[in-house]
Amino acid sequence: MAGRKIVDEAAVVAMLEAGATPLEVASTLDVSEGHTRRIQTRHKLDTPAIRERLEAHRAAVAERCRQGLAELRALKVPEWVKRADLESDYRDTAHNFGEEAAARHCRSLLRDQREMEALDARLRRAA
Repeated sequence: MAGRKIVDEAAVVAMLEAGATPLEVASTLDVSEGHTRRIQTRHKLDTPAIRERLEAHRAAVAERCRQGLAELRALKVPEWVKRADLESDYRDTAHNFGEEAAARHCRSLLRDQREMEALDARLRRAA
């Protein structure tokens, strides 16, 4: 029989005060959301000031996400990448590592794809 999970209330309180939602705290610490909410109520962390701070935190996170999406959409994808149907790979890599790394990565993918096609052609001729 599995024992009950011992929850570090200090860790829960610290995360709640940092602006995490009870659901985020519960998933991070692997406890139930209800237990997290009980700790939140017990420590009186459900005040209007904390709610306002939490809403401000959520708004800031949403704004950062919007900015990231805007940067991805503004990215100029070279035509050779579009023709090779590697646009999503280019955008993902450029977002994380820059445009030069994205171009290098796509050239590598394209080279691997061509090598596989050449190997397939040789195997078909040999058969």
